[in-house]
Amino acid sequence: MKKTLLLIENDKILLDMYAIKFKNVGYKVVTKSDAKTSLEWLSKNTADVIILDIILPKVNGIKLIKNIRRDHKHKPVKIVILTHLNHTDINLNTTIRDSLGVDGYFVKSQIAPDKLIETVKTITG
Repeated sequence: MKKTLLLIENDKILLDMYAIKFKNVGYKVVTKSDAKTSLEWLSKNTADVIILDIILPKVNGIKLIKNIRRDHKHKPVKIVILTHLNHTDINLNTTIRDSLGVDGYFVKSQIAPDKLIETVKTITG
């Protein structure tokens, strides 16, 4: 059975590109461009892995992660941050990442799409 990936990105070009790439390697991909529609979808569904940006309209990715982690049905969901911000931009040290329960943190300009796919495949087993 295909693993479900929820991709949350407000940059339409990146959203479409990553959606195609993950579909091509066998994931069922659901795309959202903001926290509100993501939480609406998650209220009725679940994903095996969520890839999200920190910079999202209205509600940022960190608040979104906290909301997702509050729902016990989403505790086992793997979460990967994919953003333009490096950890020093937002002071996201290891302790904070651990407290958010994220499984990966990548800066868009520093990771090739194929490497991200490989990492997500490893994380999701």
